[in-house]
Amino acid sequence: MSFWIPLGIVALPILGFALIIFFGKKLPLKGASVGISALGASFLLSLWCFIHMQGAPADTAYNFNLDWVVFGNFTVTLGFLIDRFSATMMLTVSLVAWLIHIYSVGYMHGDRRFTTYFAYLGLFTTSMLGIVTANNFFQVFIFWELVGLSSYLLIGFWYEKKSAADAGKKAFIVNRIGDFGFLVGILALFAGLGTFSFQEIFSAAEGAVHNPALYPILAVGAFGVLCGAVGKSAQLPLHVWLPDAMEGPTPVSALIHAATMVAAGVYLVARCFPLFSAVPNVAEVVAWTGGLTAIFSATIAIVQVDIKRVLAYSTVSQLGFMMMAAGVGSDTAAIFHLTTHAFFKALLFLGAGSVIYALHTNDLREMGGLYKKMKTTAITFIVGGLALAGFPPFSGFFSKDEILASVWESGHYALFAIAAITAFLTALYTFRLIFLAFFGKESEAASQAHESPKVMTVPLVVLGFFALVAGWIAIPGLGKGFAGLAHTHHHGEPNWMLMGVSVLIVTMGIFTAWVIFHKRWISKERLYNSFYYIAKILEAKYWFDELYHYCVVKPLLWFSRFCRIFDLRVIDGAVNAVGYLTVAASKAEGSFDLKVIDGAVDGTGWLVRFLGRIFRRFQTGQVQEYIILVSIAVLAIVVVGVFLF
Repeated sequence: MSFWIPLGIVALPILGFALIIFFGKKLPLKGASVGISALGASFLLSLWCFIHMQGAPADTAYNFNLDWVVFGNFTVTLGFLIDRFSATMMLTVSLVAWLIHIYSVGYMHGDRRFTTYFAYLGLFTTSMLGIVTANNFFQVFIFWELVGLSSYLLIGFWYEKKSAADAGKKAFIVNRIGDFGFLVGILALFAGLGTFSFQEIFSAAEGAVHNPALYPILAVGAFGVLCGAVGKSAQLPLHVWLPDAMEGPTPVSALIHAATMVAAGVYLVARCFPLFSAVPNVAEVVAWTGGLTAIFSATIAIVQVDIKRVLAYSTVSQLGFMMMAAGVGSDTAAIFHLTTHAFFKALLFLGAGSVIYALHTNDLREMGGLYKKMKTTAITFIVGGLALAGFPPFSGFFSKDEILASVWESGHYALFAIAAITAFLTALYTFRLIFLAFFGKESEAASQAHESPKVMTVPLVVLGFFALVAGWIAIPGLGKGFAGLAHTHHHGEPNWMLMGVSVLIVTMGIFTAWVIFHKRWISKERLYNSFYYIAKILEAKYWFDELYHYCVVKPLLWFSRFCRIFDLRVIDGAVNAVGYLTVAASKAEGSFDLKVIDGAVDGTGWLVRFLGRIFRRFQTGQVQEYIILVSIAVLAIVVVGVFLF
């Protein structure tokens, strides 16, 4: 395999981004065609890599390294790691992102920043592909931060709305908290081991049993990776940004929640399996963080009335499932569920977008009876719902069952109980949404609804197909399962008893939703009143946002105001007092020329204003222009590095 293959997979979307930024409105479909074509080519290259890796021996890995920048004895390396693991992730990310690009042509039609939107999508996709192909922590961190920047641009895309602008800032700031921990972990590993390379760090971790002195370094590094994953994958307590990210366009929600941004944290933890294996205490923290996040978010999803927020909290819960699996030592189950989740969650969000496109509302209370009006959307949404709930033979059943089996076999029985309860709640809130939106009495808004255009429904059908069959690789007797596909660690044998328990749990959840929200044999109003205080807690989302507001935001604002007053009254006052005393002393000695001093002061002010007028042309405050300049610089450095070094 050539170095140019992974470079092309990552570079094509960023090239599309640059073309759209500069020439977008002059291109076909106002630049959308370029973005779709670039990502389509990236998908085809990813497909070729995936097929190539399946034909190679299971442990085959291509590790490409190119010296990028050299500082004395320290070299910054541009590197790619292509194995079955990264090939599977590249294929998933590029396929889902490509379908979302196509869907967006219909959904964003008529938006005044249509061209800019597709440019941002290309940047976002490049960032995620850069993470999954990188072979060192330094490069991962660059693309990790680029994901954060591009998500800020997309979540706050409709920045005219205060809620969207606030959501973008919230996502950016909360992720910086986790990213700070990630940076500390990376630097600790580099300081202790002298390298950013995955291969060298994981080799050191595997040999740590013979060198106990490495344990503190590895522990700090693993905990730092966990901090970064908690931020990006919206785990407790840094989950608060993800539900608010629904303020962005619905295709953006699908992209963030399915195969990109939030998947990055789970991917990184799974990729760092050897590191976490060397520090089991940190792995235990990973498992419990995931388990608590899963059940916490599932309970909140039950009471949400915004169709996108139900799916948002569902994503947080499912990410918790994945982290729990990685924490108990089964990165196979984590990445398997990440892969199937990418398809059915993208399907559900795009299905929700189709509903919103037709009804112009997100409120489930204003929906009902849509099945007759929007059959393609309804059928594909139900397929996605069955996959999310984990009902056989849909894909989510196989990956969720792998997680349940892994947790049980690891001896974490308390976590297994949490996972089982979460599985029941998942089926309940998923089919609550389906019954409220697509069945029952036709609402006034639904009476005017019609099916979305084919540019939106065709991606739904394709994703529906994968939501059905993506998990079949794990059907007992059909091969080595997902572990053989991705060559990850651990793949337990089928546990028929747990499969039966899993099906029973899901069936109970669907039946409960059917009784309450479709047949209405149990009054949901009476149920609400019976559990009034619990419902209020869930509606308040356990007051996490309020807690952050009063414990973090307000103290920072108070401290900032104090600093401002201190600067104006104390610092400036002291400076002025010294100035007056100096002037008085100079006058007394007869050596003070007031006009000269005034001229110097005025001249300094004039010079600053003059320079400001020049440099402000480069500092416009427009993030888009900064991105263009940074992207051009990065592209130039890569080109120069490739051809000169």
